[in-house]
Amino acid sequence: MGLAVRAGGAVMSFDHHGATRGSSLEPHRYLINPVVDDLAMEQLRIEAQGVAFVRRASHEPWGGIISTLHDPDGNYVQLVEVPPEGTAWPCAGPTASSRS
Repeated sequence: MGLAVRAGGAVMSFDHHGATRGSSLEPHRYLINPVVDDLAMEQLRIEAQGVAFVRRASHEPWGGIISTLHDPDGNYVQLVEVPPEGTAWPCAGPTASSRS
């Protein structure tokens, strides 16, 4: 049985593949990051459906807000609220090659 989540103006559905068994061994390998307008509201709405968050909403150094939950297979899903216009997105920071 699948799960559908409305986040902002999008609907994301999560379902399983018949050949896959058990929880994800590496829940952080692939991150699904739906961007929402009001993360606090979305988190409350999703929690009201019985979904537990492994990381409650917190501010990031780049100005956005992120909270993390598990999908039905144990993979991470991060709700992301971007910073106000005019500030950097997470991918706008230093690249891996420019870090020491």
